[in-house]
Amino acid sequence: MKTVTLYKVEVTKAYQMREEGTHYSLEPWGDNTAYYEGTDDGGKEYALPDDGARWELANDKMGCPQLWRDDIHVSITSHGTKPYLVWGGAGSGGGSAVLKPAETTTITAKGAE
Repeated sequence: MKTVTLYKVEVTKAYQMREEGTHYSLEPWGDNTAYYEGTDDGGKEYALPDDGARWELANDKMGCPQLWRDDIHVSITSHGTKPYLVWGGAGSGGGSAVLKPAETTTITAKGAE
């Protein structure tokens, strides 16, 4: 199972009011500035769809991380309170998926029970 770390970011103050609110990001919230304030949840692992596609995380020319599915850029948005991925368009193998938290398994060392 492939996973991606997403940060739930809450922007509480922004230069433009439409920039305020909750969104998901591949990067944690940076430092607050005179125009922007916010926080993030520390990041959580989410399972990518197991649909046989090739998922990649690569930096763009500006050094910002981007998510790709079979060489098609993936946009990260939200559906209710969950992260939502959208890729492609009509006739270009487009699709979407609501992500679920990745299942984690705790392994206990022998004798430490």
